[in-house]
Amino acid sequence: RQKIDNARIRYLTDDELPRFLEAIKRHDDLHLLALLALGTGARSGELLSLTWAQIDLKKRQILLTHTKNGDKRVLPVPEPCVPLLAKRVRRLDTV
Repeated sequence: RQKIDNARIRYLTDDELPRFLEAIKRHDDLHLLALLALGTGARSGELLSLTWAQIDLKKRQILLTHTKNGDKRVLPVPEPCVPLLAKRVRRLDTV
């Protein structure tokens, strides 16, 4: 029996994207995650496992250490994410 691939890939239209971002704007974590995903192309697992040690706001870079193929990658921090990351509270005992 031949396996049928019925997976769909759907992208937001130019009309949907601003509405989507407006709808999630009041949810700080979700808004930041969506902006990082859209601006970097990183996978959800890569973004959700980020630590402060991987984020350099001065250089505006993110170092991905846990990638799908095991290679490290450096991503630029999208401009809209810089103030959102900067205003987040960091505890001194976290990495």
